[in-house]
Amino acid sequence: LLSYILIAAGYFQFARRLCNFKLFRWGLGPLAAALLMVLVLWPLRDLHIFIWAAVGGGVYAASLIGFRFFKAEDWEFIKSIYKM
Repeated sequence: LLSYILIAAGYFQFARRLCNFKLFRWGLGPLAAALLMVLVLWPLRDLHIFIWAAVGGGVYAASLIGFRFFKAEDWEFIKSIYKM
């Protein structure tokens, strides 16, 4: 496991030198949304899995929107998909 972590760290360092690589900047929003989703779902752990999935998906999506994770280009792309 340690060797995989070292290889991944070396890969990220190499990739950062080649291009503008902002992995951790984009990772904080989904990480915070996932943490909030866990905090909401934990008290509901005895409910049916479909209720859990619906509540979890709603909390996660609302969190990403609330944390302003999506940019204007993302919204335009989503709108273009539904206008087919």
